[in-house]
Amino acid sequence: FNLVLVTETTTSAPTVKAFLVGSANVLAANGIVEFVSSANAAAVADGRGIGIGGVFSAGATTATSDFRPTVTAYTVGGGELHGTGVTVTARLNVDSTGAPIRPSVTLDGDPSPSFVDPAFARVRLTGIAVGAAVTAASSTATSTPEVSTTVGSGTLLSGPGWVTIASVAFNAATAEARSLSAGVVAGVGLAQPTAHAGGHVITGFNGTASGVTTVTIGSTVDSSAIVHGRAAAGGLGAGVVAGTYLATTDMGVSTGVGGAVNVSGDVTVRSIEQNSTIADYSAVAFGGFGAVGVSTVRATDSSVVSTSVTGSVTSGGTLHVLAYHNFDGSNFLTDHVVDASGSALTAAIGLAISSNNLYAKAASTTTATLAAGGTLAAPGGVIDLRAVSGNFAHSKLKNANGAVINVSVDSNPDAEASGTTIAAVLGHVRVFDGATSSPGAATLSVLAKGNDTAVAGMEETGGGLLSVTNSTSSSHGAPSVSVVLGGPASVIRVSGDISAQSVGLSDSDASTSSATGGAINVSSFSATATMSPASAASVTGGASIRAAGSISVDASANPPLPPASDGTFDGVSGVSDAANTITFTANHNANTGDIVTYDAQGHPVIPGLIDQATYSVIVTGPQSLALGSVFTGANVRPDTDVIDFGVRAHNLHEGDIVWYSAVPLGASGVTSDVGGLTNNTRYLVHVLDAYRIKLQPLGFAETQVSVNAGSINGGTGTISVGNSFHDGDFVTYYQPNTTAMFSSGQVNVVWDGGAKKWVAATGNDVNDVYFAVEDPGNPGSFLDMGFSTGTRIYYAPYAGTTIGIGGGYYYLIRVNGQEYKFADSLCHATGSSSDCGTSSDQPQVALTLTPDTSVAGKAVVQQLWYAANAPVSGFQDGHGYYVVGCGGGCASQFKLSDTPGGPAKTYGLVSGQTGGLHTFARDGINLSVPAVPAGVGSVGNLIYALTVDIARAAAPGIQRLRGIGENIPFGATSGDLIVSASATGGGGGA
Repeated sequence: FNLVLVTETTTSAPTVKAFLVGSANVLAANGIVEFVSSANAAAVADGRGIGIGGVFSAGATTATSDFRPTVTAYTVGGGELHGTGVTVTARLNVDSTGAPIRPSVTLDGDPSPSFVDPAFARVRLTGIAVGAAVTAASSTATSTPEVSTTVGSGTLLSGPGWVTIASVAFNAATAEARSLSAGVVAGVGLAQPTAHAGGHVITGFNGTASGVTTVTIGSTVDSSAIVHGRAAAGGLGAGVVAGTYLATTDMGVSTGVGGAVNVSGDVTVRSIEQNSTIADYSAVAFGGFGAVGVSTVRATDSSVVSTSVTGSVTSGGTLHVLAYHNFDGSNFLTDHVVDASGSALTAAIGLAISSNNLYAKAASTTTATLAAGGTLAAPGGVIDLRAVSGNFAHSKLKNANGAVINVSVDSNPDAEASGTTIAAVLGHVRVFDGATSSPGAATLSVLAKGNDTAVAGMEETGGGLLSVTNSTSSSHGAPSVSVVLGGPASVIRVSGDISAQSVGLSDSDASTSSATGGAINVSSFSATATMSPASAASVTGGASIRAAGSISVDASANPPLPPASDGTFDGVSGVSDAANTITFTANHNANTGDIVTYDAQGHPVIPGLIDQATYSVIVTGPQSLALGSVFTGANVRPDTDVIDFGVRAHNLHEGDIVWYSAVPLGASGVTSDVGGLTNNTRYLVHVLDAYRIKLQPLGFAETQVSVNAGSINGGTGTISVGNSFHDGDFVTYYQPNTTAMFSSGQVNVVWDGGAKKWVAATGNDVNDVYFAVEDPGNPGSFLDMGFSTGTRIYYAPYAGTTIGIGGGYYYLIRVNGQEYKFADSLCHATGSSSDCGTSSDQPQVALTLTPDTSVAGKAVVQQLWYAANAPVSGFQDGHGYYVVGCGGGCASQFKLSDTPGGPAKTYGLVSGQTGGLHTFARDGINLSVPAVPAGVGSVGNLIYALTVDIARAAAPGIQRLRGIGENIPFGATSGDLIVSASATGGGGGA
């Protein structure tokens, strides 16, 4: 008998305050005043257990993360803040630009640190027994911060500049649970992860802002609740898996203005939440006599986002009152979803039973309100009051089961989208002198817009002698969108137009696919899609509303979608050579990073582009875009002066001329240039491969020379070869081509040609490297590498871990044409008496190889050269150096230095190192990693754009970017604003 109990609990509840009390005055006549309360904190719980027993093994592991910080910035009791700019801010786990900050921790069993959410709980439990094994893994991550910024009654904010009152938070909780159980008699695996993102982010302004230029008051939250569950169980008798997977978001995000704001410029009052709530699982149950799989998966978002004005706000510019949920000001964030999904496999020789219920509900409440008694005024400008909310619910299940008797009961993915979106003007829009109301705006726009989408999908497969299945998918919702113009006592005066719109967008799609069979087969499968949207616009009785222009009050549900571009444009009128953009006659619906192919369609090619070439998109507007690529500071490789896009192709081309620009971050527009580059400057692109580029100045002339090692004097550093370099040139060294390359995954293994897989080496194959270079003339066979026993080689990893021996010179022992061992001397390689200087032959002695076989270790490229062709010690492949020692222009020789005008480098050459093709190329700019400005989380938060420089074509003509407008829908399609359901089934029986 074996019992394992592991409990891991972490609680983090810091309190951070910044405040002004009493009648204190803070005056900075020529500077900025900042009251900032900021916290970067986390609660991480990581539990792990393993139990191995004879007759019985049982284990329960629990990990609990409780994250509930309090971060406040406030003023009470009057006082004054005066400066060229005034900021009162509370921040939680974000930098000064609002970018999220995730903690970096090394989790149990992981070789390197990982970035996790501020509330993170993970549990992994394994149980193994000869008899029965039971494992129960439970993790709970709760994040309920209280973040608030309040300017109290009686506090005056003044000065000639801007005022920002803000609460900003990154509120994320992730729970992971993995339960694995195996027993000869039975295995039972239970998993129960729960994630909850709640709490409040509040901004309140009850003071006075006067004499300033612009005012921004708002709450902004990036929230998520994420659950990942894995359960597996097996036994010759029975395998049982069960799990409850819960992800919940119920954030409260609010902004209120109860004081008085009177400024000469723009005013923005806003509340914004971007949320993802995801619960997913994977379950596997195997049994001889029986297998059971039961799961419940729920993901819900019931956040409340509200913006209200109960006081008075007067603007000399534009006045915005905004409440957004999953909307960025231009587009709905359709990738921010409430998702309950899973996959289940239940199989047995005898009886298999499965029941899986999934439910996703997106039901946020979003309101923007001018309350009764409140006043908005922008006499010469626009008042824009908007509530916009996206609620996207997805629920999908893949279920497979099979046994002699197969029963699938209630496999029911259910998705509901029922958001509530309200925009209401219940107070006054006017300028009031105590007796007369004059126009309070040139234009008044009130908009409530909701986008509610429910998608449910089911794939059921299974069979047995007796098969009973019930598969149902349901998508539904009752979203409500409404706009109210005027309260019972409202006075609204506008010198131009008034528009009040309620726009409801909704879609519901359900699909079920069922394929089952048996000697006796009973199956029921269905898909039900419904949607009951409500869109309303009203004017309250008693309101006094006057406009010199038109007044429109409209309510609509699923209005016709705006026309979408098919990617065509005119090569002259559709191209801006000043902005380097292409503009279509309708929305392109593209995203930055999308891939398109440029087609001139027989017309003059746009200067700067290549006909039929592939480019990446940089979105500049709903109908306009640029071509190029975007990267971050983390993509800059200072050791090789390369911009490395990782696994993402840059889609730039040799000789492209691009504008380099640093993207401003945050409200203050923070930037930091890549070292060696100048912002808003054109450069030439030099392509190294599909993922890496170098940049060159315009007019740059590439040149390179190649020599063998015999032309390099290691002692003086002189490289003798005809060249056109000049002192100060930045030159890159490229090492000779390798003779062979391999991975650590090819060490201590051999290839089983019959089974077509790698197997562990045994006997004489241990401590070998197996080179698997396929013979192009004989597919399935590997080339003989051609090395002989005693061949001297140079070995080194390109970057990263080795195979257990350091980089350097070695001798090979040939086992066969693909397998070789390493020895540290010629004697140990051959054992020959002549090589050993002994009277008799000696045993061969191979080095012990201990490769790093982790995923990261296998990704390291291991390299071999013949000794004569080895890289020169003192150079780094792909690294740049400065030409020195020529007294101006070089002719027949040159030297290199690590710094401009610095001392010449010297090199370590060994006896016999005379060959190889060592290349020195003037091919790019010396780059360095950008400095991280104060308040920015990391270099990865710095964003840069490389925009292809284009001009109008020589003549008009319709050209095209293929890939724009080419998505082809099929089946029950989400996003088409059409309620649709599809069900397909197949099965058989005797």
